[in-house]
Formats: sequence, structure tokens, C-alpha cells
Amino acid sequence: MLRRLPVLLLVVFGTSGIAARQNVPPANPLSGSAAAVGAGQTLFTQLCQGCHGPGGQGGGDRGPALTAGTFTHGSGDADLFRAIRSGIRGTQMAPFAALSDTEVWQLVAYLRSLAPGAGPGSVAAPGPGDASAGETLFFGRAGCATCHEVNARGGILGPDLSNAGRFAAGVLRAKIVTPNSPEAATSGRDGGRGGATPAAVTVKTLDGGEIRGVRRNEDTFSLQMIDLSGQLRLLDKSTLSSVTVQETSLHPPDHATRLSNGDVGDLVAYLGALRGRDISKTAVATPVPGGVTYERLLNARTEPHNWLMYWGDYQGTHYSSLKSIDTANVNRLRAAWSAPVPGGPPVYMMPSTTSGVASIVELPGICRVHFA
Repeated sequence: MLRRLPVLLLVVFGTSGIAARQNVPPANPLSGSAAAVGAGQTLFTQLCQGCHGPGGQGGGDRGPALTAGTFTHGSGDADLFRAIRSGIRGTQMAPFAALSDTEVWQLVAYLRSLAPGAGPGSVAAPGPGDASAGETLFFGRAGCATCHEVNARGGILGPDLSNAGRFAAGVLRAKIVTPNSPEAATSGRDGGRGGATPAAVTVKTLDGGEIRGVRRNEDTFSLQMIDLSGQLRLLDKSTLSSVTVQETSLHPPDHATRLSNGDVGDLVAYLGALRGRDISKTAVATPVPGGVTYERLLNARTEPHNWLMYWGDYQGTHYSSLKSIDTANVNRLRAAWSAPVPGGPPVYMMPSTTSGVASIVELPGICRVHFA
């Protein structure tokens, strides 16, 4: 029993031992540096938001939200440093051992900036208006919920505003009354995991049709967008004559005249009080018609033609039961197109590589598969 005690102590106190060997300072030496926060945001966009979502708002089953200021595996600066550098065993959090100490501390500085009350302008304090009246306006006369959702209520054309309180009150006001101004452009939204930045687009089809909406993702061969009715469109670019990114927002430009100053103040107060998704409210929200419900996720195997979550299903096997490709025809697969993808985020590539290859293989008349 005595011979096993050192092993037990290593397991129980292993974190402290690692901290000592890594000689990690207890506090971030870059704390308070606006330049470090900016550099950390760039790194986060490249390496982290694919799992943790834009602005650390959460990536569903792939990564938790990072905006609360507290973390399950330790909330100290040194704890965050170790989680980034060494990963977290038993979770999907991979190690980033190739990052320099400075880069890790920059990421820590950015994560700190996401927490409520992190610094001037980082999170909006509730405005002088009436937040309760603002909520009524949001889901009523102002029509905000036609495009935006809060806690799973509302539309999906515009950004989810459940964490709108991360913006300063002045930015929120600008987004409402002057949506095309430079002040309103401070959104911090990106597509995630190589996805295109959401933007207003106008698409023209070869048969003369026109579709307007918001781009969700785009690659060489396809475009995914939400149209003005809130429907998801999956478009093959071979059927399109043009895709035009608009310089102006789809947000209504008349709120400054249609709403009173008091109305705008109430909306700013309501949005400024939103600090992230409230699970007690999302759990009782009315499901989106035709949307992905918990029951569909639980029975994902009954829909092999749909890939409903990152892992495919809750068993996480990454296995599809579709039969288009089988042992009788797999040898007929042929490469249709390929191209190098240099400089991709290392987290998505195999160890010790800095680039990958995007490719398409096809089984003529049966299927085409895109790998990236």
C-alpha cells in the first residue's frame, strides 16, 4: 500500500506539480493590455471559435461558452494558461503546445475581456431605459424578434442576441438606429471553423430568380444562406449566375424615426441586461417548426440522410448508415478535384502539419463527397 501512495499523490496533486514544472506565473503578465486582448482575439478566431463559437458564446456539443468569467477546470490565470497549453484530459479540449507563452497569455487576456464587467466598453451596463418595457418592444411593436432571437424565442435571420450585453450601450444604440454606421459594425462575428463571415447577400439564379438574405457559409462549390423568410437555402453554385455581397445591413433603416428616443432607450436597457443564454428559458421555448429538437437528436440514427450534430449522433461514432457507397462500388471512387489549403489552423490538421488538402471524390451517377 505504501508503494502505491506516491502514485496516488501524483494523481491527486498532479496539477500543482505541472504548474511548478511549467513555472506558470499566478497572474497574466499581459493583464490590462489592450494590444494583448486584440492579439488574443485574432488567435481565438483562428484556433478556438470553431468549437467555442464566435466571441466565446458556445459551440453547442463541441465547446462550452466562455463568457461567464468562471470555468469548470479552474478560473485563475494560471489555470487558463494550463488548459490552453496542455488541454483538458477527458474532454474535447486539445492541447496547444506549439503556442508561445506570449500567445497563450494573449488568449487568456482575451478570455478575460469576455466576462461581464471586464472593462470599460466590454459589457454594456443596463441603460437608463426600462428593460421590461424593452423586452415587450423587442417581441412586439419594434419587430426585432422577426429576425433576432433571445433565449430561443424569435427569428434566425439576424444574430442571436442572447448575449447582447457584451456590447457597450452606445454600440447597441447605433445598431438599432444607425445600422450602417461604423459604430454599429463592431460585432465580432465570424463564420467559425472556416465558415464565411455572415453578410447580406443577393443571389441570382440561372433561370432569372433572385434571393436575398444572409450568408451562413460559402465555399468554391456551394452557398448556404438564410433568406428573408427565415428559410435555410443550400445552393449549388453551378445553378447561380452571381452572388453579390451587400455593403449595407438588412436591419431596418427607419428605427430612428419609427421608434421614439424612449423606445430606443428601453430596447438598449433590455439588450444590455442580456448576459448569455438562460437555460431555464430556452428549455421551455416553443420549438422552431421543422427545427432540430432534442427528440430528433436522440433518434439521429433514424435520419441517416441528415447529419444532425458534429459527432453524427450521441454515440459519437462518426459513422453513417447510408448505403450509396458500399463494398461493391467503393473501388469505383475517383478523384474529381483537389487543391492545397496552406496555412490552415493547426487545430484542424494532423499533428505536425501546417496545411491540408481539400478534395472532392465522386461516384458518377450516385454521389459526390467533399472533404476538407
